[in-house]
Amino acid sequence: MNILITGAGLIGCHGARRLLDGGHRVVLFDVSPDNGYIQDIIGEAKSLTVDAGDLRDLPALITVIQKHEIDAVVHTAGLIGKKVSEHPYTGFTVNVQGSVHVAEAVSLLKVRRLVFLSSFGAYNWEVPAKAPVTEDFPLGGAGLYGATKAANEHLLGAFADLYGFDLIILRPAGVFGRGHYRGGSTVGIVMNDLVAGAVRGDSVRVQETQMGTNEYVYVKDVAQAIEKACTVSSVKSRAFNVGTGVLASAQEIVQKVCGLVPGARVELVPPGAGEKVIRRSQPLDLSRSRVELGYKPGYSLESALTDYVQELKAHL
Repeated sequence: MNILITGAGLIGCHGARRLLDGGHRVVLFDVSPDNGYIQDIIGEAKSLTVDAGDLRDLPALITVIQKHEIDAVVHTAGLIGKKVSEHPYTGFTVNVQGSVHVAEAVSLLKVRRLVFLSSFGAYNWEVPAKAPVTEDFPLGGAGLYGATKAANEHLLGAFADLYGFDLIILRPAGVFGRGHYRGGSTVGIVMNDLVAGAVRGDSVRVQETQMGTNEYVYVKDVAQAIEKACTVSSVKSRAFNVGTGVLASAQEIVQKVCGLVPGARVELVPPGAGEKVIRRSQPLDLSRSRVELGYKPGYSLESALTDYVQELKAHL
């Protein structure tokens, strides 16, 4: 297959590597591709093309899809977390208008399938979860970032219903791995500061308010889900959780990192007066992803951190 991936960040590059390893041709489309990072993650690949372009430029999207005879589009590009609220109008145009442009290009050029990387941040976590969270849990999305993800799911779904292309929505838990984090992922940045700092021998302070109790998924498992979503013949559902189905506290993560990096100097800073720590009570339910996509997480939190530490040591 010829597959276009928007965004050459953490998820885009690891997804590209997985697809290239599977024998597919991949085009990475990014507003400002970091060629050093792309090379670092993917290496030499004759079947990879990197094109610079902006999601807000619809003609550029149409041109790249036509030029490379794209069969499927994986849409990962966008601003994340606080990056959206720093400049709300820019956040809206990149995340929402950019997604509408992707859907328009897909529909105009009769691309068979669009895979959208949403987030478990699209769920309305103000609703108490009394069991593992299925894909039917209410959407809401806290803050501007969550709101753009939830809005995109509705908008892309409407486009797919109107024009008849396949739409698969992936909702990853907190994604971490070796990235450059220009898009602003809070989870990715906090985990990277912790793990990379420990590997370098720095004194690391981790704010418990930034981690709490959460579900984390290694980027290589997200890449697996992307490959499944691109290649599965058909699915009955549209949205799929991508995670491990396991919650972890900040204390557990710090303990695991210190166990993997002897001599690591890590301080877990407890919340101050009036500070709120988010402690999720339920993980994601992966039943639908297992049955329909064939997704099965390959990394536990410990094995993911072990792999992460080894990769960082190799690239210091």
